[in-house]
Amino acid sequence: MPDTAAWERHLEGVPRLVGLPVEREAGPDGGPDGREIPGGPYSAAELVAGLAALLHRYSGESPLLVGLADGQAPGRLTVLRLTVDAARPFAELRDAVPDLTDAARQLGAVTPQRLRELRGFGADPQRPCHAAVVTADTDTDTDTGTDTGTGTAGAELTAVAGRDGRWYLVADATIPGGDVERIAGHLARLLAAGAAPGAPSLARLSLLDGEEEARILHGWNDTARPVPDEQFPAAIARIAAEAPERVAVVSGARSLTYGRLDQDANRLAQHLAGLGVGRGDRVGVFFERSPESLLSQLAVFRLAATAVLLDPEYPGERLEFMVEDSAAAAVLTREGLSGRLGTPPCPVVAVDGDAWRDAPAVDPGAEVHDEEVCHVAYTSGSTGKPKAVQLRHGPLRNTAHVLREQCGLSAGVRGTWLCSPGFGLVQVDCFPILLAGGTVHIPEPSVAASPEQLRDWLVEQRISQSLVLTAMAERLWTLPWPDDTELRCMRIAGERVRTWPGPRLPFHVLNVYGSAEATVVATCDLTELGSGSGAGAGGRMPPIGRPVYNVRTYVLDANHQPVPPGVLGELYISGASLSRGYLNRPEADDEKFLANDVPGDPYPVLYRSGDVARYWSDGTVEIIGRTDNEVKIRGYRVHLGEVEGALAEQPGVRQCAVLAREDVPGERRLVAYIEPDRAAPPRVAAVQAALRERLPGYMVPSAFVVGDLETTPNGKIDRAALPPPPRTRPDLFTEYRAPATPAERDVARIWADTLELDEVGVDDDFFELGGDSLRVMRMLAGLRTELGVNLRMSQLVRTPTVAALVGLLPGAAPAGRPEPRHDPQARYEPFAVTAAPGVRYAEWHQEWLDPDRLVEAWQRLVAQQDALRLTFDADGGQRVVPAQDAPPGAPPVLDLSGLDDAAVASRLDGVRAELLATSFDGAGPPYRMRLTLLPDEVLAVHLAVDARASDDRGLDEVLPRLLADRYEDLDLPAPELTVRDVLTASGRAPAAAPPAGDPPPCTGHHHRLDAGMSPALLEAAGARGVDPRWLVTVLAADACGSGARVLIPLDEVPEAAHDVLGALEEDRLVAVPEPGDSSPADRAAELRDAAARGDAPGDGGPVLAVRVVSEHDPEREGWDAPVFRANALSGVPLDLTLRPGGDAPHLTWTYQPAVLSPERVAGIDAAVCAGLAAFTGELAGA
Repeated sequence: MPDTAAWERHLEGVPRLVGLPVEREAGPDGGPDGREIPGGPYSAAELVAGLAALLHRYSGESPLLVGLADGQAPGRLTVLRLTVDAARPFAELRDAVPDLTDAARQLGAVTPQRLRELRGFGADPQRPCHAAVVTADTDTDTDTGTDTGTGTAGAELTAVAGRDGRWYLVADATIPGGDVERIAGHLARLLAAGAAPGAPSLARLSLLDGEEEARILHGWNDTARPVPDEQFPAAIARIAAEAPERVAVVSGARSLTYGRLDQDANRLAQHLAGLGVGRGDRVGVFFERSPESLLSQLAVFRLAATAVLLDPEYPGERLEFMVEDSAAAAVLTREGLSGRLGTPPCPVVAVDGDAWRDAPAVDPGAEVHDEEVCHVAYTSGSTGKPKAVQLRHGPLRNTAHVLREQCGLSAGVRGTWLCSPGFGLVQVDCFPILLAGGTVHIPEPSVAASPEQLRDWLVEQRISQSLVLTAMAERLWTLPWPDDTELRCMRIAGERVRTWPGPRLPFHVLNVYGSAEATVVATCDLTELGSGSGAGAGGRMPPIGRPVYNVRTYVLDANHQPVPPGVLGELYISGASLSRGYLNRPEADDEKFLANDVPGDPYPVLYRSGDVARYWSDGTVEIIGRTDNEVKIRGYRVHLGEVEGALAEQPGVRQCAVLAREDVPGERRLVAYIEPDRAAPPRVAAVQAALRERLPGYMVPSAFVVGDLETTPNGKIDRAALPPPPRTRPDLFTEYRAPATPAERDVARIWADTLELDEVGVDDDFFELGGDSLRVMRMLAGLRTELGVNLRMSQLVRTPTVAALVGLLPGAAPAGRPEPRHDPQARYEPFAVTAAPGVRYAEWHQEWLDPDRLVEAWQRLVAQQDALRLTFDADGGQRVVPAQDAPPGAPPVLDLSGLDDAAVASRLDGVRAELLATSFDGAGPPYRMRLTLLPDEVLAVHLAVDARASDDRGLDEVLPRLLADRYEDLDLPAPELTVRDVLTASGRAPAAAPPAGDPPPCTGHHHRLDAGMSPALLEAAGARGVDPRWLVTVLAADACGSGARVLIPLDEVPEAAHDVLGALEEDRLVAVPEPGDSSPADRAAELRDAAARGDAPGDGGPVLAVRVVSEHDPEREGWDAPVFRANALSGVPLDLTLRPGGDAPHLTWTYQPAVLSPERVAGIDAAVCAGLAAFTGELAGA
C-alpha cells in the first residue's frame, strides 16, 4: 500500500488540471494521434523537463507531475514532481531530473488508475499526470508512437521513444493532429533553445518558429490600409457645402441641418477666439446629449482646440475637478446648467444665448492634424481621482472610416447618439454617422434608459444604425423585435460581452472593442460568427474579433513574448487608434503606454490594455477577463465572470452582475444582482436551483438582489453602486408562515439577526435564505447565548427550518458557564506529567467549512491552549512553550473531492492508520492535523493528539467546541485558566499505571452492525436504565477473558476548566465483575458503581478501554460527533469505540498486533456483537 502521507506531500499544491492550447474535437476511431518531435536525439530527462517547462509556459502552473514509464515497473508510472521556476535556466530543471526520479522511485511506481485515486479524481476522466514520458525499454510498440499503453493512460501528452530512435509526441484522441504537431514543435524549440550555451531564463525561450511567430505578429496584423486624409471638421464643411439642407441632428422637435451646423460652429469658434481660445487650448463642453453639444465640439475643433467632455450627470465636485484639472480656457454650456459648475476660473459661454450669434460665420482656418488632441474624456475614477484621456484626431479619422466601411454607412443613414455625453465613445457613436453624411437621432433620456422604450423608439424612428452599450444591448436582445424593423446593424461597445445575440434578431450585431485609450481596436460580427460556427453553443465567450485597419493587437506573456494560440496572455495594442495618453498623469502613462519592443511593428507606442486574452486558431481574439476579477470564497478561488456567465444564461435574466461582498467583517460571500426580464421575470429560487445544478456549491451566490442595475454615466454597470442585499425575505418556493409560539419567535429572531433579514418564516430553509458555514456557527452561538441551549451543525443540516429546529429545543443541553482563574507567574515552569503516552485520534466530517478559515481558527486555538504547546522530557516532566515560540504551520490538505465512495474510504483508512501508528517524541508539537476535501463540499478534519496533552474529554468535547467557536469568531479571548493551573490544583500524582513508554504500532478493525440496531440498542438501554458505555464494556471484557480490567476516566474536572484542554481526567483501572448469574445489564450497573467507588483493579488481567461516541449526546457543543474515534495508549492493547448513531452502530477496534492477533480481535468483535443482539432481543421479546 502506498505511503499515504508521503504521497500527500508529493501531490500537495499540484494543480488538478493544466489546460492545453488546443481546440478539441471528437476523437477518431484510431485512438491517440502521434507526431514526431523534431530535432534530437533527446534523453528521457530532457523530455521530462521539457514537457514540464512547456506546460508551465502554457499555463503558468507549478508544480507539475510527469509520469515516467521506463520498463522497470511494467504497467506503472514513476511520478515525478517538478517545480518550474521560469526565472531560472532550463538546464537547471533538466539537471534536477535524475534526483527527482530517485525521489519518485522511493514512493513506488503506481498504475494510472491508482494515481487517479491518490489524486482524488474518482469518476472524473481527467488524466492523473500532466504529461508522461515512455522510454524505449517498455513493451509498447512505439514505431510510430501511436499506441503507448501506460503513458497515454496517464497523461494527455506523452513523449514516446520509437524503435527507430526518434521521439514522438502522442496526444489524446480529442486533440487534432495539427495541434499535436504544433505542440511538438514548441517542445522541440524549447529543448533546443534551453540547451544552447548561455541560454536565457526559461521564461524568455521562444516557443514559436519563424513562420508561426510571423503569422501571429504580422500576418494577423496585416492591417495597414489607406484611409481618406479628410479630418472631421473638413468633412462637415464639405457635406454642408454639398447638401446644406440635409438634416444632421434631430432631438425631439429640434433639428439642425448640416449648413446650419457648419455656420453656427464657425460663429461660435470666432466668439471663442475673441475670448483668447486657440490651438491646443482646452474648452469644456457641458451638455446633455443634444445638438448644442455636437455644435460646440465642432466649434472647438475649428480652432484646433480640444473639447473636454463634461456630463451633467456628474457630481458637482467632480465637475469642478475636471474644469480645474484640464485648465479649461472656457466652458460651453446652456443657461440651466452653468450654475452647477460653481465659479470656474474661465469664461462660461451659454450656447443657447445670443452673445456669440453675431460673430462672422467664417471658418477660422485652423487646420487640424492627426497628432492633435480633439477630445479629453475622463475615466470613471474607480481607483482614485478620474484620469483624463487625450483622444487624437488621427484615431477619430481612422475609426470613422473603418466603421463607415464595415457597417455600410452612407449619406442618408439614420443613426443614433446613445452614449454618455462625457464618454469618449462619442467618437464611435455619432461621429461616424456625421462623417457619412447621415442623421444623428437623439432620444429622450428616459427612453434611452428603458430597453422596451428604446426598442420602440428605434423602430418608430426607422433607425438603421445604432451603437448601444453592452449592458443595454444584452437587455435589448431578450425583447421581441418586429421583422420589418429598419435596424440593420447594432454596434455594441463599452464592456465585455458575456452572451451571444439570439439567432432570430432581425439585425446584425457588431462587437466593437476598444477604450478611451485606444478608441476602436477590433470588431467582430457576432451574428455571423455565432450562426456560422456554433461558437456560442460550444461554450466559448463572444470574441472581440480581429484588429481593424491600421491597428495591431498582440497577446503577450509577462516577458512581452507572443504566446501561441490558446494560451492566455495580456492584450497589447499599437497603431492608429491610440490616444496621446493621460493628461497630467505621467506615472499612468509610464504604466500603460510603453515603448514598443515588438519586432517589425512600425508604431512607436504599445498600449497595455489590462485585459486577459487569447487567440483562436484563426487569429480571432477572445477576452477572458481582467487580472483583478478573481476572488476567494470559503477557501476556493472563484472567477466572477464564470459565475456571471452561468447566471446570464438563466431564463428571465436580462442583465446581471456578481460581487464578492464582505458586509460583515471576515464573512465574504457571493452576491448576485439580477435585472429581470419584465415580461417573464425569473424566480430567484429557480435561478438558485439551476446554478446549484451547474456550478460547485461554493460558486453559487448566497444572496440575490433583483431590480434594475444602475449604470455609470458612461453606460457601464456601476458595480461600486450595487447595494448590499436587502433585509427583506428572499423569493422562495416555500410560502411564508409566521412564527406562532414563543420558541418559534425566539429562534426566528436569532435566524433573522444572523442572516440580516427582517423576517424569517418557520418553514424557510436556512441555507436557501443565504446561510453558510460561518452563519451557521453564528446562529448556533446565538441559540447558546440567548436561549441557553446547545445544538450542533448536523442537527441544523437535518432540520434546516425554524419549525423543525424548535422541536429539538426541549432536549437540548443547557450551556455551561466557565469561571476562569489563573496563576500567570508559574505558567511556563516545568510540572509533572500525569498521563501515560499514546495517541488519541478523532476525525470529524463537517459540511461547508472554509479550510483557510478553519486553519486560522486552529492557529488561534493553539496560541490560546497551553496543552497544544506542551513538550515532554524523559524524566517525566512537561512544560509549556510560549505561543510566540511555537507558531503552528498550516496542515497538509488532501483533495479527494472527485473520488468515488470506495476510493475515499480506502484513502481515509490510510490516513487514520498512519496517524494512529506514529508516536509522539515529546519535542512538540503534541498534535498532528490533516485536512481532506471530500465530495459534496465536506471537509474531513483529522487530529491525532499526544495522550499526555489531552484526555478523551478534551478531544471529544472541549477541542471541537472551542474550534467551532473560533471558526465563528476568531477574536474570542483565551481562557484565563491553563492546563498547568488545573493539574497543579488537582494534586494528581505523576503517571505510574499503565506502564510508561511509547505504545507499539496499532492496527484498526471496523465493523458495522445490522441496520436498525442503533435505535434498538438505545431503547433497550433506556428501558433498563443502563448507559451503553458500561454495557459494551462488560461485553468486551467477557470476550477478552477472565480478570479483564478497563481503563475508565473519572469525571472530576472542575466546572471552571470547562474551556481548558489537557489530560485533566484521571484514568482509573477498574476490574470488570466476573460473569455469574447476573445479566450483562446488572453487571454493567455493578461496574459503574465500582468505578465510582474506586475499587481496587486487581492484578494481571487484560486491559482495555471503551468509549461510546453518540451523535445524540446532549452535552456535546460545537461540531458533530466524530465519524472515527480511536486511541492507541501505552499499556492498553485493545481499545474500542462504539458509535450508536444513525441506523446501524459502528464498532472501531484499535489493537496492538504484538499482543492480539487479527483473528483474536475478530472473535472479540463477534462476541460483543452477539451480546448486543441478545440484549436488544430481550426487550423485543418482553
